[in-house]
Amino acid sequence: MIEKIARISYNSEGWRFPTGQAAKIEAKTNYNPQFGFGHEDWLFRDEWQIEGWRYAFLQGATHIRKKFVKDQVPFNVTLFTVYPNKSRKYVARILGAECLSDIQATDALNFFKDRGWFGTMTQEVSKIKGVVGALGEQTHAWNILNIRYRLECVQRFNIEMQPSDPFINRERYSHYMFFDRLDKVPHIDTAIEEIGRKHRSGDSEPGSYLPYFSTYFQGGLRNPEHIRMQAQLMQALKKEYPLAVVKREENFVDLIVRTENKEILFEIKTSLSPRTVIREALGQLLEYGHYYENRIGREIEFVAVGRKAMSGEDINYLTELRHRYNLPISYRAVEIG
Repeated sequence: MIEKIARISYNSEGWRFPTGQAAKIEAKTNYNPQFGFGHEDWLFRDEWQIEGWRYAFLQGATHIRKKFVKDQVPFNVTLFTVYPNKSRKYVARILGAECLSDIQATDALNFFKDRGWFGTMTQEVSKIKGVVGALGEQTHAWNILNIRYRLECVQRFNIEMQPSDPFINRERYSHYMFFDRLDKVPHIDTAIEEIGRKHRSGDSEPGSYLPYFSTYFQGGLRNPEHIRMQAQLMQALKKEYPLAVVKREENFVDLIVRTENKEILFEIKTSLSPRTVIREALGQLLEYGHYYENRIGREIEFVAVGRKAMSGEDINYLTELRHRYNLPISYRAVEIG
């Protein structure tokens, strides 16, 4: 996994809403002093999540977003901030963060607006007398959302930076927003190691890209990647199986292809890691296939659907599952767009 380290603007409220504090301590040419807030001020607004994903903004990610989206790579990032007294502290660690493509960011922003979250953001900027018009103004920030991460992959801490740490004396804010973490920082490596052990009726037509709730899924709100992938895959399946019945959300299944003597169940997961997709989808597919429905007399096939094609290791893993446990499961990649 790619390792990064980034500075985020100071926020005494845990980066849940803007406080205006960073505007008073940063260089006048920075974004915060100019507009009274920063898009990172909502970085850990945990209740704003979509299907377990938190969509947010990290200033440093603007420099690598296009490359990381093109290469389809997740990353780990350690965050630190500079306090008003000039002390520096590591404040959080995020594992498996993903940069958003143009489509993802636009869809997520539409979700924010539909749910009223964007309206709340504007009210909170106004409350601290910030420049509301700067929120979402593309001259300074291409989008107010540029990354996503899962809440269970975040560890918060408050660890003083040591004199020997590689970032203790760096003063220029923009040039080290997203530095490669090449050196060990022993006093936070223990925290990193700990979080690394954590792991966590049908319709015949594609749905719209507006949010909807799944009563089965814990967390409820379907994320925009899931909805877009579901619509694209449904269209493709109707072409591949012109004589079959193709439905979405029938008894909680993302997609079902039903022929005269076979049912193919598709479970969509939006992670970039095929291994994660298989792990998260397999239990649900087995449940859908054998617990809720009596499918006696029909051959059943399972398909885990992710965003990225499998690598050699992924293929070996899936082959082992198929052969060792005689599981009728395959994998399919659906790119967003």
